[in-house]
Amino acid sequence: MKILSDITSLSGKGYTLIEASAGTGKTFTITGIYLRLVMEEGLLPEQILVVTFTRAATEELKAKLRRRIEDALDFLESENAPDDVLQRLVRHALDDLEIGRQELERRLKLALGGMDQAAVYTIHGFCQRILQEYPLEVGSSASGLEVVMDEELHLPGIMDFLRTRLADLDERHLDLILELFEADKLVSGLQKMLNGLLTLPEPRIIPDMDLEAFFKEHEVFRKRQERAAASLASLAEAVAKVQTEIPADLIDELKGILLAAGKRKTGSKIDDLVEKWLKQEVELLGSLAKDLLPNDAVFERAAAILPAMVFCSTVMEGQPFLKVWLYRGLEELVSSKKGRKSKLDRATRQLYMKALHRWMADEDRKFVLNGQSVKEISGLFQDFIPLFHHYGIRSRLEAALMCELRRSVKDYMKREKARAGAISFDDMVTRVYEALGASNGRRLSKIIRNRYPVALIDEFQDTDALQWRIFRAIYPDPEKSRLFLIGDPKQAIYGFRGADIFTYLKAKRHVKEDSRYDLKTNWRSSPELVNGINEMFSIGDNPFILDGIDFVQVDAREENRFHLHVKSARGRDEITRWESAMEIWLANLDGICESDGQSQDDHKKRGGPDPAEATAAKIAQILELARKKELVFKGADGSERRVDDGDIAVLVRTHRQADKIRQALYQFGIPAVLQGPSNVYTSMEARELLYILAAVF
Repeated sequence: MKILSDITSLSGKGYTLIEASAGTGKTFTITGIYLRLVMEEGLLPEQILVVTFTRAATEELKAKLRRRIEDALDFLESENAPDDVLQRLVRHALDDLEIGRQELERRLKLALGGMDQAAVYTIHGFCQRILQEYPLEVGSSASGLEVVMDEELHLPGIMDFLRTRLADLDERHLDLILELFEADKLVSGLQKMLNGLLTLPEPRIIPDMDLEAFFKEHEVFRKRQERAAASLASLAEAVAKVQTEIPADLIDELKGILLAAGKRKTGSKIDDLVEKWLKQEVELLGSLAKDLLPNDAVFERAAAILPAMVFCSTVMEGQPFLKVWLYRGLEELVSSKKGRKSKLDRATRQLYMKALHRWMADEDRKFVLNGQSVKEISGLFQDFIPLFHHYGIRSRLEAALMCELRRSVKDYMKREKARAGAISFDDMVTRVYEALGASNGRRLSKIIRNRYPVALIDEFQDTDALQWRIFRAIYPDPEKSRLFLIGDPKQAIYGFRGADIFTYLKAKRHVKEDSRYDLKTNWRSSPELVNGINEMFSIGDNPFILDGIDFVQVDAREENRFHLHVKSARGRDEITRWESAMEIWLANLDGICESDGQSQDDHKKRGGPDPAEATAAKIAQILELARKKELVFKGADGSERRVDDGDIAVLVRTHRQADKIRQALYQFGIPAVLQGPSNVYTSMEARELLYILAAVF
């Protein structure tokens, strides 16, 4: 992709894609393109379609577009420009395109006077206008219909699904569904499941099946489970025989290898290795044979026993059986219960396996398991093999429930909106899409394109498949249709706001290579921080995995060169590293939480700090030094500024983690504002107000 260094270099013909990382001037570029269209082509604001994501963004963008036009008029009158880009745009129109000064002024004044009619919309606002202004072409109208939020109908739709579908199930089938959710959380679990289904226009649920099909499969699974369960007792007895046949000398040798490697705790346990581990294997098979809905992990662990049990025979003298079980037992002993990788070094593993091989090959002390015992185990395990045909059975129930839940709730919403004479914003998008694909669609597309000959799609990474199809239908020719796509694909990776990275990549393929641009300069951040980000993301060849999502190194303005500066020599050795713009802080990795649900005690038991407490302590230290004027922000020109509370932000993955950070900051007397979807009634202020009201009444 090319670097966009000069907006006047854009041809504006066909599709144009501009990828803009955070802080690189995306909105500034949009206002520049908009100003060019006004000055060079005399387009009015009502002819230039600008689509962005939120209502707040539309108002902000309108204000910036208006201000850009005002700045251009001021420059024509006074030759004073707020920036070099504006000056270059106006000079390009005057000198290169030879547009007269009076004509240019006329165009700018017309545009400024028409900004109240500027076509700056959200995608939903745009579709609503199409439905209202072209009801005949669309085949329906949004006029007179009450606009409702689909989310308001989700819970009633779920309750309708419970009454009309799940309430009629027999107890056995209902128990299966309840297995998917925590106790007393069926409704909230269905809500969570539904949220991810209705935000996507056309989700593909795999497999696409209904509950009846799943229940038929489960009946077969249960019959196979009954047969396997009947073999469990005999299997346990056969395993007990085998474990008594393994010689103590072998166990002692393996124990010695672990002790020599410093694994004293593990080495001392190896005396009980065979008995405990083989017992666990049988219990695992018991879970597979008895659980209503075994998860994938149970299937996978049970499948790992297969080589040891099924393929052992008197001909093979039980060797695979012994090797697999003893080695799997070792892995279990030296691994964390939380699933972290084994800490056993490679050399020790090799010594351990060599000892096993040596015992198998040494003629003087060759160890052979009782062939009959192994054969018996192998035969009993045959009863478990049919269960593996049902791998993923839990996921298939989830898929079946998703399919029926989505269809049921969508039907309910459609009925209720028809009954109330209402329409939702998502319905507007769907109706416009359907109209553009109908027999009259080409005519409608031409009408819209004539009205808006140029379109700029802001935050394009948040566009979903249905919305992109609408723009593709209106502006169908990548060579001639005038469509600017501006966004950052890196922001679409996690699907926030319904973003679909694959839609973005599909759209990108429609844009010619010489019409793809990157913005190169970060205007917000310091050069040190930008350089640190560049270095970190340039380590790997493909940091974002998917082809088409590139990491482009950006530059930063020297004017933004500022950093934390330690003024006092006292304590400098401890905090001088803060002067770096980026610090990767590895705060005792064994203590850092591996999942969001772990308590502070869990961290302390493992000897590590609580991440929230450690973060709050560091913030407190920074603010204390700032209060003493020992730590300041220092600019490139030598100017200094105090570090304030508002300069610090903490980014976390979940709202629960954010609340922990806030609580930890409170312990240090540091006020914090939490930005998230928290309910105001759960706040401390609401609780105290409740106490006052209770006392009054």
